[in-house]
Amino acid sequence: MAAAGWYTFPDFDINYPRGVKKAKGLDNIRFDPVGFLSVPTCVVVGKRDIHRDQELNKSGRIDRQQGVNRFERGKAWTEAMADAARSYHLDTAYIFKKIPACNHCFMKCMHRGRMGSLVFNFLFGHDPRERIKKYSDDRIDN
Repeated sequence: MAAAGWYTFPDFDINYPRGVKKAKGLDNIRFDPVGFLSVPTCVVVGKRDIHRDQELNKSGRIDRQQGVNRFERGKAWTEAMADAARSYHLDTAYIFKKIPACNHCFMKCMHRGRMGSLVFNFLFGHDPRERIKKYSDDRIDN
């Protein structure tokens, strides 16, 4: 994922879409925590992606739960997913990567931050954690 505006957290006490508690009107939806917590995920966000632009969800509930900008939200979600996976005894790779010197500009993240290479290496290597470590250099770090 790259710099999402907000996330669905693995919280069964909070209604979907902020959490995974069953919400009215979604009677046929069943969240399988072992299923969704088994998917390795890498969240990539520019280190400078901290501005509250007009596209960002500025709901007070979202701010309190996830953080006030895309950087904070991506980090909080990654940590929440990793914690939830561990609670089910899963060793799923949840990786948060900040791209230094980049904001929410896709072109800067691709050219300056080499986001395309990072994503490609995450998707097509052996172990997601090892793929990221192997690729990491002074421009992209945890």
